[in-house]
Amino acid sequence: DIQFLPGVGPKRAQLLKSELEVATLSDLIHLYPFRYIDRSSLQRIAEVRPDLAYVQILGRVTRVTLFGPSGSVFWQSSPGAPEVPTDANGKPLRFNAVKRLSVWVADATGEMEMVFFKGIKWNFDRLKPGLTFLFFGKPVAYNGRMNIVHPEVDPAPAPGQAQAGVGTLTGVYTSTEKLKNGGVTGKVMNRLQAAALAKCLPEIRETLPDYVLREKGLLNNYTIIKALAGIGERIGESKLKGEGSPSSAGDPEARLAEIRGNLDDPYYKKDHPAHNARVAEVNGLLAAIAKSATSSPRR
Repeated sequence: DIQFLPGVGPKRAQLLKSELEVATLSDLIHLYPFRYIDRSSLQRIAEVRPDLAYVQILGRVTRVTLFGPSGSVFWQSSPGAPEVPTDANGKPLRFNAVKRLSVWVADATGEMEMVFFKGIKWNFDRLKPGLTFLFFGKPVAYNGRMNIVHPEVDPAPAPGQAQAGVGTLTGVYTSTEKLKNGGVTGKVMNRLQAAALAKCLPEIRETLPDYVLREKGLLNNYTIIKALAGIGERIGESKLKGEGSPSSAGDPEARLAEIRGNLDDPYYKKDHPAHNARVAEVNGLLAAIAKSATSSPRR
């Protein structure tokens, strides 16, 4: 039952069942993304344009503003400002009266605004001036300035550590307003998939004979499900491969894993002459996996 998966519970389980017909772990791991987002690079603020689908920025919070009705300013971070926001009477501010949270972040190339209309108190408590975070979302132009509304926010990586969210292809799953209002966001869906696959993948066995796989040029169940989810490296490749997973020789998914594991090599950067060839190769690998997953009636 899906409700016993960590991060679900009875309420989310009912939402997943009514909105996506997902009632079991098997239903969940066979719910595939309809597209992928490349989170393998960072953009500088000066490079952000409204025609970009998504951007990922490593920025330091410079100032925070709480807005009330009609754009009135309730509180703004500044030297000498009280750490706990107060109203006009000097009493602690009631956050249910706050309509918008504006967070300005900066990198070496400029500043950009992050806007929140929901989760204001929670984001206000963590996005403090001077701290650095990863911001990911769709950039838009408003009043001649670039901003991101409700970006995904992750802690900045510690020095020498890999950047959270960088070097991965993130799956985008079908959603509804009820799911979003119930807290089942895209990030939550990816986490649930990772948890489900960690439990299920070691037990997945092939249903077709080896000669059919060879004759039709098909990939095995294990490889297809893991690759389509796009999160193999996030749930422990070494652990899964040690529990009876099939060989990955000549496997498009194995080539994807190799590419993901070498994203720091200059060959993979956008300014490298061969970057477009690498993008084409990744698209071809994904197409091959998708074709293999759908080319057999039994798939």
